[in-house]
Amino acid sequence: MVRTFKSKTDKWFFITVLLLSGLLIYCVWFRHILWAIPLAACDIWLIAALLRTEYVFTENNILLIKSGYAPTIQIPVDQIISVSPIKSYRPAYAVSFSRIKIIWKSGHIHRTRVSPADPVGFIAYMRRLNPTITVINI
Repeated sequence: MVRTFKSKTDKWFFITVLLLSGLLIYCVWFRHILWAIPLAACDIWLIAALLRTEYVFTENNILLIKSGYAPTIQIPVDQIISVSPIKSYRPAYAVSFSRIKIIWKSGHIHRTRVSPADPVGFIAYMRRLNPTITVINI
């Protein structure tokens, strides 16, 4: 069964998109095209992340991490070692600073951060698929 979890979105992300959009409109209005082009690219990238950040568990027990135009990460759930909550400002496949760090082993240790809107349900579903996952500080 395919199960999708949407990402939690913080207010700061909406404010950033609105400020960039306002600055873009200003640049276009006053014909500052050299500034408008990179602003438009950033705005499009952020809006895509806002609308399309999700975490999908497939029928093959693969966790797909999708965010806007960024490449999709595929993690076999049976290779996940541990999950733990983390407050992080580093770039991630998340539109919130309240994140979950996922550690998995595929040849060597990998880490990524996600921000599901329902972190308890997300972890519970993941543990249902792989009961050996260690949950730290939840």
